[in-house]
Amino acid sequence: MRKLLILLSFISLAATCQDKKSSDAKTENPCDPDIMCTMVFATVDVQIVNEAGEPVKFDKYYSVIDGEIINLQEQDDYQQENGYYPVATDNEMSKVDFEGTEVEFVGEKNGKEIISTKMIIGKDCCHIQKISGDETIVVFSSDSDN
Repeated sequence: MRKLLILLSFISLAATCQDKKSSDAKTENPCDPDIMCTMVFATVDVQIVNEAGEPVKFDKYYSVIDGEIINLQEQDDYQQENGYYPVATDNEMSKVDFEGTEVEFVGEKNGKEIISTKMIIGKDCCHIQKISGDETIVVFSSDSDN
């Protein structure tokens, strides 16, 4: 049983690394194919609050990368009670450049777009990471109607 667990751990670690010439990557992958990555699942998020500092809750939210809508709403327990929303996760590594790709986060309430903000998100050899963009965004309560 222990040998099986060790084998599965090595397979999981290998699966998190990318090929040297990934067809999905927009640029040449500079990573050593034998790199050992942690099993942490990284997420870039943004906090959305109103002018009183209270979290804003959206009916619908998503990100857009190169015109493709990325629905991260299945993580609906993702700290929305504190106004935190995922913008991109390690699942989107193949969609972003190492140097960074523009990612737009959109939040809607009552069928109306409340927020649209852009970030630059890149990656290292193992995980996605924010390169630039706001960590907290304040919206007016008349727009968000908490």
